[in-house]
Amino acid sequence: MFVRFSLTVSALAYLAACEISRPIASDGTTWTDASDARTAVGCRVGPCPMVTALALAAADSCAITSPGGLWCWGASAMQPLPVQQPAASGATAVSLGRAHRCVLMGDRTVRCWGDNGSGQLGDGTMVSRDALIPVAGLANVVQLASAADFNCAVLADSTVRCWGANGSGQLGIGTLTSQPSIVQPVGLPPATLVALASARACARTTDGRVYCWGRNSDAMPLLVATLSNVVEIAVGDAHQCARLADGRTMCWGDNAYGQLGDGSTAAQSTPAFVAGFGAARRIAVGATFSCALAVDGRVWCWGQNDVGQLGDGTRVDRPLPGLVVDVTAADDLATGLTPSVGSGHTCARRTDGSLWCWGNNASGQLGDGSTTNHTRPTQVLF
Repeated sequence: MFVRFSLTVSALAYLAACEISRPIASDGTTWTDASDARTAVGCRVGPCPMVTALALAAADSCAITSPGGLWCWGASAMQPLPVQQPAASGATAVSLGRAHRCVLMGDRTVRCWGDNGSGQLGDGTMVSRDALIPVAGLANVVQLASAADFNCAVLADSTVRCWGANGSGQLGIGTLTSQPSIVQPVGLPPATLVALASARACARTTDGRVYCWGRNSDAMPLLVATLSNVVEIAVGDAHQCARLADGRTMCWGDNAYGQLGDGSTAAQSTPAFVAGFGAARRIAVGATFSCALAVDGRVWCWGQNDVGQLGDGTRVDRPLPGLVVDVTAADDLATGLTPSVGSGHTCARRTDGSLWCWGNNASGQLGDGSTTNHTRPTQVLF
C-alpha cells in the first residue's frame, strides 16, 4: 500500500558500527531513560548497521545499510521502526516520490515500483507495479532524485534524464505532457547534481552554475544568473538554497516563514546570503524550512517550525538560523518534503554512528517506535 508524499533526497557515507548493551523496553527498543524524549542508545538487536544512503519524504524515511540492504519506516512501511525491504537487495541509493520509490542498483541502472499514473516508473507505460521494474533505456546513472510523481537522474557523461509527471514543465522539455519514458531536459549544460521538489527541478552544472525549471520557473532550464561557484543545491516547495565553494549558503524564493534565513519574511527573487552561522558542508531544504550542517558538526535550521522540524525544542518559526539541540557532531543531513505548506522532518547522522531525526512523526517517519512529534532529535532504531 502506498500513500501520497513528496521528497528530498541526500546520499550518506558509512556509519560506524555501534554495539548495544542496554536494557530493552517493553516495545523491544532500548533507552537510557523513560522520559518523553526517549533518548536511545543503540539498536534493537545486535550491532547497528552501517547506513550508506538515506531518503526522506513527507511521511516516510528509507535507508540503505551494510549489512541489511534497504530499510523503510513510516507511512508506506506501515511501521514506526525500520523494516527491511529484501526485494531491493543490491541497491546503492534510494529516492522517494509521492507514491512510488526508485533505487539505484550496483550496476548503475534504476528500478522503480509503486504508483505509475504519470509514468513515473519509467517503463513506457502508466501501469502501477508492486514489484521493482527497470527504467527503460537508463544506464550509467551516478545520481538519482525523485519528487511527487517524477524523477531525474544524472548520468556518467554529465547529461540528465527525467521521466514522469510534467504538468508544470518539471521535466524541462518545453512541454507540459507527462512522459512514461526518459527524456532529456532541453538546453541544460553538463551537470553533476539534480535536486527536485513537488513540481520543480534545479541542476548544478559542471562549471558551478545553477539552472532551474518547472513550477514558478519555466518548462525548460533557465540559468540563475547571479549564482556561481555552487557545489550543492536543495529545492523546497517554493524556495531553493545553494551552498557555495567557500561554504556560504544562499537562498531565494518564497519566505513566508523565514525559510530564506535572512531575518525577514520577504520573498527574494534573487539569491541572498543566509545569516547567522559560518561555513556549511551540507544543506537540506524542506517545504517551508531549511537546514545546514556546519563544518564544526553542528546543525542549524530556520523557517517554519509547526511540528518541531527545526529541532530547537520549540514550535516557534525562525527567520534566522537556530541550533538543533543534542546534535553536536553530525556529518550528514537530510530533510523530508511535504506535499503542501507545513510540517516536515529532518535527520542527521552523528560521527558516533547514530542517526537522529526530529519533527513530524504522525506516521512514524522518525523511526523511534512512536508516532509522537519531536521538537528535539530522537534516535532511529534499526
